[in-house]
Amino acid sequence: MGIDVDPNRVVTLNANHAHGVDTEALAPRHVKAAGRDVACVFGRNEPRHGGQDGNPLIYALKRSNGYTIGQQDLAALWSRVPPLIPLCHPGTAFDYVIPVPSSSKVVADLVQHAVGSLQPAQGVFSQLRKATVGEARAMLAAAMPTVAARDIGDARSLERRLAKAPQGGRFTLKEVEARLRAAFKPVTFQAGCSRIDGASVLIVDDLLSTGCSISSACHAAEALGAASIKCLVLLGSLR
Repeated sequence: MGIDVDPNRVVTLNANHAHGVDTEALAPRHVKAAGRDVACVFGRNEPRHGGQDGNPLIYALKRSNGYTIGQQDLAALWSRVPPLIPLCHPGTAFDYVIPVPSSSKVVADLVQHAVGSLQPAQGVFSQLRKATVGEARAMLAAAMPTVAARDIGDARSLERRLAKAPQGGRFTLKEVEARLRAAFKPVTFQAGCSRIDGASVLIVDDLLSTGCSISSACHAAEALGAASIKCLVLLGSLR
């Protein structure tokens, strides 16, 4: 089952094809992102209709960029998730499910399904946070000597935008060119948060793109003592 997007940016599921997004897979697809094993509940396909690559589904779930999805399609989509989650990392007992910080409800919904299916011993660990703009500026400054010559212009433009933004605000990768994203660790842990020494954890995010956010969350979990880290996303990277 794929997706269609009409001129009004309404996303609907279509059982007649698997274009854009494949929601009929019998097992989650596993990919490597920044050296991490990431299980993808649904896979994104190469664009085959209307130039769409699957992102409209995430936009619709987040009610962003003008995209929407009807309640019937929304219910049909989420009904496919619970049977697939136990197949993501079979045989692994988790102590914690750790959401990547997000302002949307998509990650929270996926976390709820993961907890219901996997029954982590310690529940949900919600002590990660997004980096601030000021922290991102420092990361970019540190990375400047290694930025490729072709990307210097974009890096300088980003530097100016970050300088003008409130320094305590939350940093987001959405406006960062893909080639520059490796300079950032957009997820860190809250000051004074708990240790999770020796824990087996599942990092959960909505979408896998460059892998920067989920890799950053993994580094944060490792810094807090996690011994085993697996990852889960609702929608994977392009095939």
